Amino acid sequence: MKKAIIIGSSSGIGMQLAKVMSKYGIVLGLTGRRIELLDNLKNQLSTQAYTKYMDITNTNESIDCLNNLIDEMGGVDLIIVSAGMGYINKDLEWKLEQETINTNVLGVTAIIDASTKYFLN
Repeated sequence: MKKAIIIGSSSGIGMQLAKVMSKYGIVLGLTGRRIELLDNLKNQLSTQAYTKYMDITNTNESIDCLNNLIDEMGGVDLIIVSAGMGYINKDLEWKLEQETINTNVLGVTAIIDASTKYFLN
């Protein structure tokens, strides 16, 4: 049986990917900041799913969470990074830009790096 982790699966593309992949019998690891949405998604799936809280802006915690989820699932065949955010920042507030950078650049890069290390080993 194939196994995949979707980082950022509590809404949007990540959530829809989980639904499609479940129809193909893929066991899923689901991560996101909104655990209640992950639990709701898990209940809609036809395959086994593992849910974990992950805020990719906390890079060290996210890397540990990913590695723990991989171990809990007994290994994975695919990791999809679908986490991200964006704002229309009309007021040019640095706080919003920094949040976006911390998520879309630092967080995503940390997860991709950890995923690459997993698949290379």
